[in-house]
Parts: sequence; structure tokens; C-alpha cells
Amino acid sequence: MTRTYVNKENSNNLTYSDYEKLKYQNKLFFKNKEENIRLIHQKKNKELFNLSLRDISKNFSNTFINMLNDLVIIIDKYFIKKTNKSNDSLINDIFLIFIIEERLIYSGIFFILLGMFFYFMDISS
Repeated sequence: MTRTYVNKENSNNLTYSDYEKLKYQNKLFFKNKEENIRLIHQKKNKELFNLSLRDISKNFSNTFINMLNDLVIIIDKYFIKKTNKSNDSLINDIFLIFIIEERLIYSGIFFILLGMFFYFMDISS
């Protein structure tokens, strides 16, 4: 059961887990109601369904560049400098790159586009 905190003025819902995250990160101001409402609006505006196609494409390109940078760091760690520890796993580190924070959505978009690319390459030959 998830508890929700409802703002009566604008009827925005904030789940209990989101409330706890904001409280833990000191991003929730207890004495300033306007700042809390602004933070709720900011969270709602960052959801994928509330973004325009332009914002989605911009976020996708930024996320993809960040994923490539992380992959370069992983390759450098495992193959060039060989500074990995015995309990590190290359596959786990690669999977973690794709699922960190909001990257899961954009990595899913990437794999769909990659699949479509291979499909069109296959039917054209």
C-alpha cells in the first residue's frame, strides 16, 4: 500500500517513496509550501509522458553520450589499465551502465532503434 500526499491547491500527488527520497536528499523544504509545490511540478514535468519529442531526443542523445563515456571508462579499466579487482565483473558493470537512473528508458529506445536498423539491413539484402 502506497501512501500519497495530496496538495489540495493543485491536486498533485507525491507518493510516499518519492516523499521519503526528497526528504532524504534534503530537497523537500518543510517550511516553504511554494517550494514543495515547485518541486512536485518539476518532478511531474520530467516524466517521459510529459516531455515533447524534442526533449526526448535531446535527453536520448545526452544519455547515449554519457553511456558511451561510461563504456570507454569500463574498457579502460578492464583492458587497458587492468585495474579491476578480482570480484569485479565486466558483464555486471556493462549492465549497470544501461540501467543507472533514467537510462533504462533511453537504453530501451536505443535497442529498439538498433533492432529496427538490423531488421532493415536484413530485408534489404
